[in-house]
Order: sequence, then structure tokens, then C-alpha cells
Amino acid sequence: MLDYPLSLDNNWFDIVLDELTEIESNWLFETSSLTARLKLNSRYFEVKVLSEIIQDLTMSQANILKTDIQTALFREVVLYCDGKPQVYAQSWIPLRTQQKQNNELMSLGTKPLGEQIFKDPSIKRNTIEIAKFDSAHPIANVVNMLGLAPLNCWGRRSVLTLAQQKLLVCEIFLPGSFIETKASELNLD
Repeated sequence: MLDYPLSLDNNWFDIVLDELTEIESNWLFETSSLTARLKLNSRYFEVKVLSEIIQDLTMSQANILKTDIQTALFREVVLYCDGKPQVYAQSWIPLRTQQKQNNELMSLGTKPLGEQIFKDPSIKRNTIEIAKFDSAHPIANVVNMLGLAPLNCWGRRSVLTLAQQKLLVCEIFLPGSFIETKASELNLD
């Protein structure tokens, strides 16, 4: 049994690094809905909720969100395409955001957050930061639980602004995800 929430502390960068392939850069710096992009690349899309709790923001999270709100809805999910885990995602939604959105974000269940928030044309994403995650990181426990290859993957995080409120979203591309397989398909041609 894993203890949630998992820490995503890491060395985050907001620049495109030379070591990224074009495919990696393309997936990591996607500014529109990652959910929509995953759906375009699969026949069947599914969200499995690992944890959904109300919890206090850490000082680091509050600083990233530039908020004085203390409490947020914390959600951890795995996004699947055609039965294969693609992305581990965390979202931190300050309670004021949920109140402004008529509690729609409080009761997502297995509905994807991205699908809900990108319906609003006013949504804005700030700078996307990226980080590399390896087997020494706590997220490796999710990778092991899913029976995937050892973790050596990229992740991204950004703050989204919706109706003047902010929410923090972090997404880690799992081993064998499209960020890797789409690149290998190009190498086969």
C-alpha cells in the first residue's frame, strides 16, 4: 500500500533541454489538454483514481500557486490508453477554485480533470516546467505497483488559471507511454 500524496519534489526546469528528443519536447510542452491528446492516440481512454483527499498545501505548493489558501483537493490518478498506463497525474485544486466552479471539480470521480477544465475557453496555462524522474524517486513505487519497466521518465508541471483561480497539475509520463513509443515508431521507419 502506498502512502499518498506522493512527493513530486525534484529539480524542475522551464527550458527545453538539449537532451530532449523532438517527440519528448512535443509531449512535454503541449499547452492544450493532455487528456485530449491521449484520447486522439487511443481507442479507449480511462482514469483510475489512486487518491482523492482534502489536504493542506505545502509551503512550496502554495508558493507555486501564489495563494494564501491553505486547503486544497488533492487528486492522484493514472491515465490509461487502450488498457496501458500512460501518465501518472497529480492535481492540487485550492478550495476556492472548487467553490467558483460550483463544485464540479470536487466530484470528478473517474472523469478526467483536463476534459472538465479545458471546456472553459478562459483557461490559461503558465510556464511548463519539466523534470526527470528515476528509480530513486517515490513515483517509482507507482511504476512498480503497475508492473512497468524501471522508471526513467520525464514529467511536467504547470499552474492553470481558470476563472481567476489557480490549480497545480503535475504529469509524469510512465515507462512505455506514448512519449517513448511514438519516438520508437519513428525510429522503425
